[in-house]
Amino acid sequence: MIKHAEIAPGPNSNFAIAHFTSWIPDDVPIKGVVVMVPGSNGNGRGWIYRPRWKRFALLHNLALVGCHFEDKSPSSAEWYADASGGSGQALLEALEGFGLGAPPLLLWGFSAGGEFNYEFTCWRPDKVKVFVVNKGGFYYTALAPEAARQVPGIWFIGGADALFRRNILHGIFDMNNALGTNWIKNVEPVEHIVGGSEHASMQLFEEVLKDV
Repeated sequence: MIKHAEIAPGPNSNFAIAHFTSWIPDDVPIKGVVVMVPGSNGNGRGWIYRPRWKRFALLHNLALVGCHFEDKSPSSAEWYADASGGSGQALLEALEGFGLGAPPLLLWGFSAGGEFNYEFTCWRPDKVKVFVVNKGGFYYTALAPEAARQVPGIWFIGGADALFRRNILHGIFDMNNALGTNWIKNVEPVEHIVGGSEHASMQLFEEVLKDV
């Protein structure tokens, strides 16, 4: 089943566009929702149709939700990546409208999508089963709340990515990990691309789904 949702921004929202598309398998109990967030101001709603993700969702009784966020005003730092500024609430409203408000979230994304995933986990760790940070660059939260540090996560860093991205990702991960986290760091020998992160993310997702 395919459903669509458009959440209008409020006067203080950090986004201009928040559109969502869901794919929900028929006649199965939904154990979780894979939320897919693309790079800067991108439209990831088509990601729910990717055969790899649909097979994974059917195997594990998951729904898929693709996101399309765009900034309220142009910015290289993607204001909407700060989930606490309105974009996170927009996602929750869309999930409620899809009938997916209760299952835990498995946050997948790339670049700005990974930034959103981390910030959403810091904002609402109670909603997140596992999250992926994937070669993003600008983050709003340095030290994550303790509850967020205990949510399983995987941080993909491109070994050939821009130096500032590598430094930021290593810095945030290492600072939090010094206090104790349930996170993994994976340095790939790639530039600013998805690389092999989809496959590795699915492996982690399968691990955390064993107790669902």
